[in-house]
Amino acid sequence: MAYYNIIFDLNKNIECLSFHPLISGDDSNKNFKLTNACFDRNIGYFVLDFMNTDFEQEESFYNFVFKYCFEDLFYKYTNKVKIDSNKYHDKNNSLLIKRRDLEDILKNLYKEYSNDMNSIKDILDDIIIDTDERIDIDTLSEEELYKAVHNEEEYLKKYTIKNEDFRLDFLAPEIDNLRLDFVMDEFFPYSVDGTLSDNIPYSFKSNNYLNILYISLKQLLYMNNNLSIRKCANCGKYFIPKTMHDTKYCDEIFKYNKTCKEIGRELAFKEKLDKNPLLKTYRTRYQTLSKQAAERDHHEMYEYFKKVGPEVRKKYINNEITDEEFQNWIDSTKVRKK
Repeated sequence: MAYYNIIFDLNKNIECLSFHPLISGDDSNKNFKLTNACFDRNIGYFVLDFMNTDFEQEESFYNFVFKYCFEDLFYKYTNKVKIDSNKYHDKNNSLLIKRRDLEDILKNLYKEYSNDMNSIKDILDDIIIDTDERIDIDTLSEEELYKAVHNEEEYLKKYTIKNEDFRLDFLAPEIDNLRLDFVMDEFFPYSVDGTLSDNIPYSFKSNNYLNILYISLKQLLYMNNNLSIRKCANCGKYFIPKTMHDTKYCDEIFKYNKTCKEIGRELAFKEKLDKNPLLKTYRTRYQTLSKQAAERDHHEMYEYFKKVGPEVRKKYINNEITDEEFQNWIDSTKVRKK
């Protein structure tokens, strides 16, 4: 059985993961086998990939499994249902799946593990999404600790526990399978080309993807800069903010070639303008003049407002004129009774 191997470079904020995705094994696409892969990304990338996968959707589930954990789930499943996995090996005893078998295998894995993976996402969501009020678990009374551990809704709405260890441990049922690797051969090219620092003493190795998820999140949560994962207020995807001052929106392209952060800024600016009392007065005056022009002979002021008003409004928004000046201009457009 192949292993996952992950290394953390705290100096460069990098995690480098060695794993074994399932790929097409020949040009005819009739056989699928495992291959070696090794990617370096920002610390927490594997957690993000997991959290941004909708495991209820079969295609999303399959894509994640193909990329990261087919072998892991396959052997767990065959052991559970007492299937002889040897028939899925080639003459070199390497895992080889024929296309005609792959569809049934994937459907069985989906039925067996998709709900579990979504449940893990729910646990992670509770842990990684911060609230304004965080308390240390050591300060809790026995009753408060009981409520926190048993996820009582009214308690969790009020607090997010600062010490996540007691919940994180549930994510790694085979944590004793996680071991240190001091050889780290697969990471040698990254060290030579300077991607990784040359003073990393060991990596973490396991044949269970949950252990890698656990150690990746653990490393992220306890980094010195205290950055953690947020959920984008626009697209709903999870991301790691670059700074603690910019945590609502991610940098992914959403639509119209604009990122969620750009769209978020526009929405925030629009919301701010919508709440501005002078701009409300401006809109009200426009509506009044429009109505007066339709009901009475007051077209001149209405046409003047439509022509000049947008420029005056723009100057106000850009801070080129003061509140008082903007208010005075609006007042000047009032139709006086004769």
